Amino acid sequence: MIAAAAKVSDDLGVPLKTVIIGPGREVTDIYYDWARLREVNEDGVLLVRPDKFIGWRSMSLPADPELSLRDALTALVNAAIMAGENVGESIVRKVFSTALDFVVHLDRDDVNRLGPDEEARRQVMEVLAVVPAMTDDFSTEPIFVREALGKALVWTGAYPPEVELIERSLPEGTTMTAILEGRIQAPFPGSRDEGWSR
Repeated sequence: MIAAAAKVSDDLGVPLKTVIIGPGREVTDIYYDWARLREVNEDGVLLVRPDKFIGWRSMSLPADPELSLRDALTALVNAAIMAGENVGESIVRKVFSTALDFVVHLDRDDVNRLGPDEEARRQVMEVLAVVPAMTDDFSTEPIFVREALGKALVWTGAYPPEVELIERSLPEGTTMTAILEGRIQAPFPGSRDEGWSR
């Protein structure tokens, strides 16, 4: 990812500082605070703006890190440029939709209503696929929804866009339908996340 960040930084003329956090790295995580807060896998990526706002995250290393980072950074740069202009919402939506495949809505318990020994839950409430619309805009299609915190996250029956492309990268005999219905659990045998658990 460091090489991809350097290339995208040079190509777009946007300075990027890359930091790898972990044992033996420039920045260590002695007390595992970062591991608890980062909300991405060990090989995940965060793009953090100078004001500490997370502008983009990838749960794990993207298949094409340079393209993914370029799309995310282009959307952020365009948004910053448009912020000073009289730009309509439809243009902003169009710019951002080109960099997004999914939108994940999270919710958490109200910490003011928790007892002293209770920990706040943070759960995915819905996963939406960003899909093209009949107009110049985009639309979303719910893939998973959760009725309330603590309830099950339920597949809606809808498939993500480009399901054929996703299935080509899955182990032989694995289908998106089997994964979405819960008949096959991640990680898959031989995957780099084999030790992962829910």
